[in-house]
Amino acid sequence: MFFILTALALSISTIASQESPFPKSLLEELRSFSGKYFGNNWSEELSERALQWMTTNATKMAKLSYKGRRCFPKPRGDMPREFYKVSSKFATPFENQKKKVAGLGKDVSYGCNGLLDRKNTEKDCFIVGCLFSSKH
Repeated sequence: MFFILTALALSISTIASQESPFPKSLLEELRSFSGKYFGNNWSEELSERALQWMTTNATKMAKLSYKGRRCFPKPRGDMPREFYKVSSKFATPFENQKKKVAGLGKDVSYGCNGLLDRKNTEKDCFIVGCLFSSKH
């Protein structure tokens, strides 16, 4: 019985560790990509809040939010390491979000963050979350 509980605890921690925040290089690429849609009003605070929102279901505290997941088959387990290689998969949702952001008025700041999800045995996923806040 003790062995089963120990094995279960180890497997849960292994699964949880397979979802990890974007490394700095991916986050910079995401920032550059999102700037094409949402401008230069990047907020480090909103970026951090977006990560907290995605990982702990913390309160968003933002006027608008976006969360998307794009997955890729992993026949060889070689998940792309650069966001730009998969960014086209986020182009349409970001374009749609851009219209909603425009509805918030001027002076909208935003921050995005991401997770790499390797839990699925057949595919790897990029999860991106963005929070938008207006000064009004």
